[in-house]
Amino acid sequence: MKIEKLLFSVIIPVYNTRDYLPMAIESVLKQDCTDYEIIVIDDDSSDGSREVVKGYEKRGEIIAAYNEKNQGLSTARNQGIEMARGEYIVFLDSDDYFSRDALSNFRKKIEEYDQPDIIAGHAYRLNGTYISKKRGNKSPIVGVMKGRDFLEDGYRRDYLFACSQFYIYRRDFIEEKNLRFKEGLVHEDELFTPKAMICAQRVVDGDFEFYYHRNRPGSISNKREKKHVEDIRTLCKELEQFLEDRGESPKNTCYLRDHMAVLYMSATSVGLENHFLDVKTANSDKNFPFRNAKRRITIGKAMIYAVSPRAYVFLKKGLTKIKKAWNLVSKDCFFRRAVL
Repeated sequence: MKIEKLLFSVIIPVYNTRDYLPMAIESVLKQDCTDYEIIVIDDDSSDGSREVVKGYEKRGEIIAAYNEKNQGLSTARNQGIEMARGEYIVFLDSDDYFSRDALSNFRKKIEEYDQPDIIAGHAYRLNGTYISKKRGNKSPIVGVMKGRDFLEDGYRRDYLFACSQFYIYRRDFIEEKNLRFKEGLVHEDELFTPKAMICAQRVVDGDFEFYYHRNRPGSISNKREKKHVEDIRTLCKELEQFLEDRGESPKNTCYLRDHMAVLYMSATSVGLENHFLDVKTANSDKNFPFRNAKRRITIGKAMIYAVSPRAYVFLKKGLTKIKKAWNLVSKDCFFRRAVL
């Protein structure tokens, strides 16, 4: 089928990323197709990002909105969804960028598979000037599949990433299912992406790299703060409730639930180690990991956690030290054998 409508709405939330923002916007403007719009939401930046946005808006290259109070990434993305007119919604963080053929490659998949609900793409990770190998969403299944199956296979094989920027979403699907980012939460993708996948009937792995994901100190994904710990625990419980409300059986969502259990324990561990959580808070709903765990190793950890989260953290730290010591001994032995 041939598509001639405005196909893509690229949504770029911005908050204090002046040094990276032009590269993000330019990576869209330089696409080898033209059936897109760029929606930029400045979330009360104070570093000059707003002036950059106004410059592009004045030249008619983007559609812009300006918040007079910082409301967070989720709110900015939701604003972009409300403003979008394209057939597909695409998210781009303002410190990342697209490959030149990103949208045209997605266009081919849309035509080939007759407008699926979600198309997954692959990404590169940027560490300074170093670009690592591709990461994320490399499904061994070719063709259209149900979102639940894609999600389960992804978590089972450990290739799936929750980052919403690594996917594109049919706008009518987003509206039909009333999918929005949970406002006020950080790490909101851990809730949004599984919910979208569970609702989707037609998902395709694009099987190409299109996204350059910057590993930047100070970014949301690299922060360890009390709110981050609390929000991860909250979204895990909300996702569990979502599955219950939909009547999703544990059998059909077992690897997603296992991922939730691991995420919940990891957040609690960070909270206790950094004194973000008190013992009473950490002990609340101690059975959450156990009732969602699937893998044997996760079940074992969850059993210890259910007895005492503090004991779990203590053992985890001890095992980490033993592992580091073992690795050092192994390297030393290897070096000695090589010399001899």
